[in-house]
Order: sequence, then C-alpha cells, then structure tokens
Amino acid sequence: GVIIKTKRPDNKKTNLYLLTDKGLALTPLLVELAAWSDQHLREIHPLIQDGEGMALIRRDKAAFARLLEEQYREKLAGMDYVR
Repeated sequence: GVIIKTKRPDNKKTNLYLLTDKGLALTPLLVELAAWSDQHLREIHPLIQDGEGMALIRRDKAAFARLLEEQYREKLAGMDYVR
C-alpha cells in the first residue's frame, strides 16, 4: 500500500510507480534519514554536494517535508493519469 503501479499515459509499455498517501506519509522519516546522513556521511565523504535542500533540512525539517509533499502532489496533479 506504499506505492501503486500504473502505466504512463503517453507510453502504455512503461510502468509508472507512484506513492500512495501512505507512502507519502513516510516523507518526514526520509527527511530525518537525509539529515542523519548529512551529519554522518560528510565525515567519510567531505565532497558531498551541498545545496538549498540540505540548508532547508538543517533549518526546518518539517518545512522541507511539507515542501516535498506539496511538490509531489503538484506533479501528480499535472499528470494525465487516474488513480
């Protein structure tokens, strides 16, 4: 129940895997994992890219999670597919 499998509207041969609401609810957990990896993996790989997303995660994890969810839902709304 975390993802659904459907076909692309423009290419019926290609599968498209989309998050369900239950899958999207995992966003805060994934953001926590990103924050943890940023803190711990930089010790091992100091050349890891740093961007606006990581800066927002460091400042406000909940805001970053909301932004991800909003962007995902907007992308889905713009797609021509039916759940």
